[in-house]
Amino acid sequence: MSGPAPLPALVAEKAPPKKTSARRPPAKRLSAKKTRSAHAGHIHTRPSHTKPSHTKPSHTKPTYGNLLSHLPAPANVKAAKAVHEALSQIGVPYVWGGTTSAGFDCSGFTQHVWAAAGVKIPRTVHQQAAAGTPVPLSRAQPGDLVVFYPSRHHVGVYIGNGMVVDSPHSGSHVRTDPVRSMPVSIVVRPYM
Repeated sequence: MSGPAPLPALVAEKAPPKKTSARRPPAKRLSAKKTRSAHAGHIHTRPSHTKPSHTKPSHTKPTYGNLLSHLPAPANVKAAKAVHEALSQIGVPYVWGGTTSAGFDCSGFTQHVWAAAGVKIPRTVHQQAAAGTPVPLSRAQPGDLVVFYPSRHHVGVYIGNGMVVDSPHSGSHVRTDPVRSMPVSIVVRPYM
């Protein structure tokens, strides 16, 4: 008696290969927020991971060591202290009538800076314009007061390399500005 007939060997059929296209899978898209512009009802799209450009800067004081290393040396110790103090106040908000590091107006800032150097100067821009020796802008030295506009209503501290540190206006903060960004009325070296 013979046993059951052997089963035929099973041959697996291969499925025909899938056709692949040369296209890559679509890239993952970032979600976007739609914002309506105040002008003419335009709709603008920006990625949701970006911050809008109108965000307020933080009021942390930036480091200024790199800036300081590229500035010319002040002529004397008091001017050096004034420049150092001016740079240390970068980022402090403008406050009308302000005279402390909680907030400065322009002449309150320059008065504070020179007080830190041990030099008393008057409070207002007009008084500060007369509280020292006038020098030509081409001979300005770090620490000199730069008074701007024909009406003499703004003042900053010259730090060298054509730059001043000032507290310009409401909504701004103590910052560096090119000395030529505003019309210069007079440069004054404070009496020490």
